[in-house]
Amino acid sequence: MDSIIHSKNVTNYDLYNLYLLKYLTYKTLLNYPEAEENLNVAEKYGLKSSKYKVEVETRVLIERIFIQFDYLKYDKVKELLQKVNKSNLKYLDAETYGFYISVLGTMNSLNSLSLNHL
Repeated sequence: MDSIIHSKNVTNYDLYNLYLLKYLTYKTLLNYPEAEENLNVAEKYGLKSSKYKVEVETRVLIERIFIQFDYLKYDKVKELLQKVNKSNLKYLDAETYGFYISVLGTMNSLNSLSLNHL
């Protein structure tokens, strides 16, 4: 990994993808502080790549939703979901999009349960 980071040919988009993979690894290991740190670094590099700015913003937002969802902070999930531009979901890979749909379904179910208990 260090050889990639210090390569003369590495682009900001390459670094974004590298740190996004590190984020995913730490998230899989349930090490959320390290995961979030790597997501922040990925975002920093990704936003420097104007060609991929919308893709980076969309993916990072969706990943932040996943983190808050995993923390069971549903109010924060609702807040972040309002920021999602549905036309930008095309930038997500199939797996990430599937997880996003799962979060939407769970949030809808939780909303339905809350309304039924009023």
